[in-house]
Amino acid sequence: MKRTIAAAAALLLAVLIFSPAADAADSAAIRVGYQPGTAPRFFVAREKKMLEKAGLQPEYLKFISGPPMLAALQGENIDVAFMTTAPAIFALSQGIDIRVFFIESDAAETQALISTREAGLKSLADQKGKRIAVTFGTSAHYGLLKSLESEKIAESDVTILDMQPTAMLPAFIKADIAGAWTWDPWTAKMQSEGGTLIGSLASLGLPMAGIWVVRTKWLANNQELIQRFIKSLEMAAEYMKSHEADAINAIAGELGVEDRSARLIYGRIEVPSLDRQIDGYRAALGSAKTKSNSGMAAHMNDLTDFFFRLKRIPAKPDVIAAIEPQPLETYLHKQ
Repeated sequence: MKRTIAAAAALLLAVLIFSPAADAADSAAIRVGYQPGTAPRFFVAREKKMLEKAGLQPEYLKFISGPPMLAALQGENIDVAFMTTAPAIFALSQGIDIRVFFIESDAAETQALISTREAGLKSLADQKGKRIAVTFGTSAHYGLLKSLESEKIAESDVTILDMQPTAMLPAFIKADIAGAWTWDPWTAKMQSEGGTLIGSLASLGLPMAGIWVVRTKWLANNQELIQRFIKSLEMAAEYMKSHEADAINAIAGELGVEDRSARLIYGRIEVPSLDRQIDGYRAALGSAKTKSNSGMAAHMNDLTDFFFRLKRIPAKPDVIAAIEPQPLETYLHKQ
């Protein structure tokens, strides 16, 4: 009996001694959620194994729509996630404890009004009296209302049709609508059908940030992994400077478009450098001291007001508390 106990104790000791490598591997695990979108830096990082090169063991989970991804964050089934600021606001309004820590891209030029050839719209002012399609409660809807505001056009002076992009495209081709406010790849698809880009969030001077969020609880316990994650994205951005074709191919594959459209979309995407994400990009995070007055705070608060006015969210979340520039500041300081 004593020999059995001794043998068991020895086995347990061996497990404890020789398991650190396994534990170290487990500690490098990171579960990454994303939707197909304007994220060339991330797509390149994934395809070229940049996360692994930075010392991570990623597990990728692809989501077709926002709600399941938010549910995965709530259920602690993913650790970090790529999204635009719009779903991040929905998440915060639902009490999901996340922090915005990195800006993947800016897609303001891809959120645009496309005119049919038949309608021949020339400017945002030409929307008055026309049938314009948009998906309600989205960043494109935000762009539509902002464009009417900029041109001093009442909503009642435009026939606004709530349509999903899949239904919008046939209506566009048949010229049942004069134009549509939507996002890529749908904007690119409409352009390939003879459409003309009339204006965008960018032309209105507004950003549309594609961001990385992290569960607050996970961040607190995995500061080093977030540093490695930022490193992988920096490696990808550096790689893209001399391998643009790989980024375009990644966009084509993720969005399901041909090379011509992928090039068009890629040309509309801004990829802010790490330092500009703190200060210099129009929706910059700011620093730990300046985030309350940052471009990101203004951007997210403006979107929050929009969604609250439409009754898409039950209450306005504290977006400033959700902005967390510390991981990026730490990374830049080490460099």
